[in-house]
Amino acid sequence: MNKTNRARLRAFAFSLTALTLLSISGTAASAVQPGVVSGSPLPNAVPMSSYSDSFARQTFDLMNAERAKVGSRTLAWNQRIADVSQSWAAHLGVAMKDPNFNWANIHRPDAGGSLIPPGATWYRENIGINSTPKQIVDWWMSSAGHRAAMLDPRGTDGGLGYAVPTSGPYAGLHIVVTNLAAYAGTAVPQPPAVSGVLNAIDTSGTLWGYAAPGNATLGARTYEGSGWGNARQIIKVDWNSDGKLDIVARWANGYVTMYAGLGGNDYRAPINIGSGGWQDYEITATRLRKTDRYPGVVARDMVNGNLFYYPNTGGGAMAAGRIQIGFGGWSPMGEITAADWNRDGNMDLIVRNPAGELLLYRTNGTGTILNEGRPVVDVGWNMMNRISLESGFAGAGTLGFIARTHAGSLFYYPVANGVVQPSKLIGNGGWTGYVIASGSPS
Repeated sequence: MNKTNRARLRAFAFSLTALTLLSISGTAASAVQPGVVSGSPLPNAVPMSSYSDSFARQTFDLMNAERAKVGSRTLAWNQRIADVSQSWAAHLGVAMKDPNFNWANIHRPDAGGSLIPPGATWYRENIGINSTPKQIVDWWMSSAGHRAAMLDPRGTDGGLGYAVPTSGPYAGLHIVVTNLAAYAGTAVPQPPAVSGVLNAIDTSGTLWGYAAPGNATLGARTYEGSGWGNARQIIKVDWNSDGKLDIVARWANGYVTMYAGLGGNDYRAPINIGSGGWQDYEITATRLRKTDRYPGVVARDMVNGNLFYYPNTGGGAMAAGRIQIGFGGWSPMGEITAADWNRDGNMDLIVRNPAGELLLYRTNGTGTILNEGRPVVDVGWNMMNRISLESGFAGAGTLGFIARTHAGSLFYYPVANGVVQPSKLIGNGGWTGYVIASGSPS
């Protein structure tokens, strides 16, 4: 089904880092392409680094995944350390525009040791330059010194920052700085919340939770509530960024409500986060901007064909003042899903068009869709009447589509390195008429 072509070009290496340039090309999209609002150029450097930033989070999680393989404890994200990392990354983002940059100055005199919070009993700094989080961590793993620092069992805390120069020999690449330290008394961080449940509303309005143990299968269902017959969409997302998954529901009466998760499958009473007028919109929830602390809503106006982003600035009701990110032509489009598809640190939109193609709409990390041709991620999706993009359904860190056929069967399509893989049957008939929750990456 897939028509995406990828070519990987090797570039030169230095003693402190290796560069791998990733080139992504795709077949031309069909004529059905909604307009987008033209954006400004990419910034020279990320002004801050936090664990909510997609590129930083993916890199840090991959570091911890490598540590887990050798039995080292999970590093806790330390924002004060991350600020030290980001400060140096921003400096390098400017200094390394110079083709004659002196590599003897790649580290600070003490590698930032005097700037991190006091009390550390051990300290290291790693720097890498590359295109994706995986390429950064893979290179650190291939270098004995960087690997030893990253995997050292003494480490308890870490932080990470990066910059993306717009000119010079490293234009477009991520200059990444990570600082690691050991502090007495740092608790081992708990893993992020995962649902373990695929929620769906049957034709009688009953909300069910189908066990989803993380191996791309569905188990027995449990009753979770009644009175859901007028819900048009349900989304599982950590709306208030408290580490627990919430339910966002769009209703036939035009309201959008949020049920704050209490852990497991327990929720608080709903609050209105969108008061009226939403009956003609289809929504997905995601952090479209790197600076977003909380997920917002990408909304497609099914009548007028425009696309909007509604920020969520406090973990409750959506903020006043929506942002138009697409104009005209969006009415005939199908589902809009969100993920950092090409792992460049920016959230992207994957959209089904009337021809059954999945098109990739890249963003620049500031809430703007890039004004460019649309690569075709995959084809042949007209055989489905419902699709969503799910995180973690086949295990931690996995991504894939759950899709329902017109005959009422459910299939799971894994995604690996931006390529849709062969499907697996997870529901053999009987799903016609169900409202199935999506699990938007946030």
